[in-house]
Amino acid sequence: MLFLVLILLICAVDAFYTVPFNQGTFNPMTSKSMDSIMKQNNERSSNCNKNTRFALKMAAKEVVTKADLLDILKDKSGLTKKDVDSVLAALTEAISEQVLDGGKEIRLRDFGTFKQKVTKARMGRNPRTGEAIPVSGSTSVGFSAATAFKKKNNE
Repeated sequence: MLFLVLILLICAVDAFYTVPFNQGTFNPMTSKSMDSIMKQNNERSSNCNKNTRFALKMAAKEVVTKADLLDILKDKSGLTKKDVDSVLAALTEAISEQVLDGGKEIRLRDFGTFKQKVTKARMGRNPRTGEAIPVSGSTSVGFSAATAFKKKNNE
């Protein structure tokens, strides 16, 4: 089962780099190039602040949803969509159990490492009043891409 999960994960990474830009969910921002959007907003620079430019950049990126990913994996692996969905659910559950609950690292060669990120509790400040406010700590999953994965991304 673990072997199947790894194969599907590798197929997903490979599919991520081979999916055409406009395939997947509809995004009205993809009909214009980023340069033309930024040019329009630079012409109206008084109305375009840093947050607006950031939002435009994020909106112009193509997003692969879970349904899109399931279709890609189904095509790459030859499995049914239901089987791919159960394998993906098992993968996310295994990462959650091992990393968040167990505090372990999951290393996938040439892909990356999933590891636990712990933020300690600290004292923050209310910017309006200057009052000290306790900020609780948290635990989350972090991902560090492997060198081979970064090189493939930059090709």
